[in-house]
Amino acid sequence: MRADLHVHSIYSYDGRMSIKEIAKVARRRKIDAVAITDHDRITLKRRAVEYGVILIPGVERSYGKMHVLMIGECVAEMKRKPELEELSDYECLVVLAHPERSRVPEEIARRFMVSEVNGRSSMENVLKVISKRELLSAGSDAHSRFQLGRTYLFDEGIVYDGTFRRIDIAMSSFSKALRKGGIRRAIINALGIIKTRKERLVIRNKNSEKILSRLELIRPEG
Repeated sequence: MRADLHVHSIYSYDGRMSIKEIAKVARRRKIDAVAITDHDRITLKRRAVEYGVILIPGVERSYGKMHVLMIGECVAEMKRKPELEELSDYECLVVLAHPERSRVPEEIARRFMVSEVNGRSSMENVLKVISKRELLSAGSDAHSRFQLGRTYLFDEGIVYDGTFRRIDIAMSSFSKALRKGGIRRAIINALGIIKTRKERLVIRNKNSEKILSRLELIRPEG
């Protein structure tokens, strides 16, 4: 079972994919399940299956600089945005999204049992997250088809692939160099960044099964 537990659709202000396109791309990338976690919007209220891919309801809630994913059909019960202290009232999987950017004190972060390995985070930040937490979720944080399914949770751990983050940085470098009038230098810089800074990890984590079974994607042993 491979699950990308952080994906945005066109119903996020910065998303580019329809729900059907998400399912099509996920199937092509051999991703079995995807959580639709649009910004402060509950797009799906019930679990669905499209093109053989399980689509899980979810939402990404913003609390200042802190972002929290709530994943599961429990999001349909929400009549309003819950306060932080109310999150434990729901049977959702609660995940501290891209922890390195959340800028919250450690004692607050501890309230969330699950932290995220985010596909748009740098390798350095991912290593920091896995050094501090045993119970980890994982998601590409995809806003476009090129990112979807690059980072995901599987039965025995997590695959992190930050390649497309590196491509984004390379293209930004290309644009800056191009504005200065050096197209050859711009191309060399961009290709150099992509080639020399590949970012990919396979993280073995026995607790991945706990996350997948909690979302009823696999049956717990015994």
